[in-house]
Amino acid sequence: MIYQNANTLNSARNTVAQPILWVADTLEVASFPGFNLRQHSELKQVSVDSNDNHYILCDEDTPELFIKSVVWKYGVDRCFVHNVNYPLENLLSSGIQAKAKLGIQIIEFALPALDWIKHQNVKPLEIIEGKELSKLAFALMQDEEERSTEVAMLGRRCKCNDFTWNKYMENLEHRFKEELEKRNRTQSDDIYLESKIKEMIQETNIYKKEKIRDELNKKRHGNKKIDNLINYELSKQDNELIILSASEFRSTTNLGVDYLIPSIGIPAVGTSLVGGSSGIGKTRWAYDYAGCVMNDEEFLEEKPNNTSHVLFVNSPSEMLGCEIAEYFFDRGILGNENYSIIPNFNMHKIEQLKEKIKKDFPNLKLIIFDSLIGILKSTNPNLDENSAEAGLVVAQIKQFSEELKLASILLHHTCKDREAKGVNKFRGHGSIVGNANAALLLSGKENSNIRELTNVKCRGSKVSNIYSR
Repeated sequence: MIYQNANTLNSARNTVAQPILWVADTLEVASFPGFNLRQHSELKQVSVDSNDNHYILCDEDTPELFIKSVVWKYGVDRCFVHNVNYPLENLLSSGIQAKAKLGIQIIEFALPALDWIKHQNVKPLEIIEGKELSKLAFALMQDEEERSTEVAMLGRRCKCNDFTWNKYMENLEHRFKEELEKRNRTQSDDIYLESKIKEMIQETNIYKKEKIRDELNKKRHGNKKIDNLINYELSKQDNELIILSASEFRSTTNLGVDYLIPSIGIPAVGTSLVGGSSGIGKTRWAYDYAGCVMNDEEFLEEKPNNTSHVLFVNSPSEMLGCEIAEYFFDRGILGNENYSIIPNFNMHKIEQLKEKIKKDFPNLKLIIFDSLIGILKSTNPNLDENSAEAGLVVAQIKQFSEELKLASILLHHTCKDREAKGVNKFRGHGSIVGNANAALLLSGKENSNIRELTNVKCRGSKVSNIYSR
């Protein structure tokens, strides 16, 4: 018989597969057959855009505030109220058969919300209840005429004189409008901020990018907040879920990472950060490495896997041409024709460089960028290496290197903190190391020509190598 009643329930709600049943927060009930059970505290979680019918189950102790909060949010035409004459705790703690029976009664006998409101409007109210219901009306009732009618009715139910009630309502309406204006301003500010953050990400001209930052600063949005939002938006850009089968994965990848010189740990494709203190010999080390790739020479008793033309990319704030020439002469590559040099690079020229390499150096395997801080300052004198934008520059060089399928070495300085270890030894924002494919540290003792190169972020290579200057 109960099984048949459940079918009757399904028939009675043939136009709505799963109506919503609202009960007060004070009631302990996990589920209700035939309904999507909700409690008052979940009001914000249920969309007003759905076409579901809303049934409110109540007894004599159920607050009118709870019932009207549902009715005014979802509309009188979609809400129904079912009142029972005995405590709901007893009903809702009963077995599934009793709940199924009650479900049929709710569907068949629940009053349309409009009829329930008419019955309720003849009942007296305490002034404190009337004021709370008035606040709710201003918050949820969109139609001003309906809201005014409801508020006036609440005043009559409280038996409050018109002057006192109207004075209170004027004050309440004023506060409501102020809150509404504040909310609209906040929403407008949020929309503006989001659009400007996206504009900054898309803007390639660093001067225009900084102008947008200045605009946001004037509106009291700090640089740390701006950087965090930039990183958040960037994290959302590549959010497409891709699932590869085992065979697809094997066909699209190689086993292990390819290196120009395997024991050094600099990937053949991507950007490697090489750091060290000032004067330790980062540039000389990079030129030694490049010379081996150019000339197919051994480097730490190992030959490179690939030889090619090498491109040296310098910022104008780094070494003078005569200093570079002297380094090249010492290394024995000055008279070599298997290299090119850019003496005045900044990030505004990255797209030009990409097109030039595709056209004139299609087989290029290695670029030496000297140095990160020089590139940052020549791109924008106000660009701080402690800003997340410094990490974005590394990410841009990394993307550039991966697109062209070549290795790039980016020279950078280390911090002065003697206690810092590993990746924390690099100067600047953490995303500088985070956005690189590999990171290596060059160190050594004073008055010694021995240098130790340590891989602090690299997979598939030795932990460290000894390098003699």
